[in-house]
Amino acid sequence: FITNGINSDLVIVAVKTDPSQKHKGMSLLVLERGMEGFERGRNLDKIGLHAQDTA
Repeated sequence: FITNGINSDLVIVAVKTDPSQKHKGMSLLVLERGMEGFERGRNLDKIGLHAQDTA
């Protein structure tokens, strides 16, 4: 879950690109709103914390 993720225009995602390299096999991807294949989730209905959107 990403707090206020529905409001973001830019997201940085940590991904494992080479499992054999342990921590050196990690990469950061920068995704912009509107990029092909990237979609932000919907706001979740919650009992409390209505001031913070969770997607």
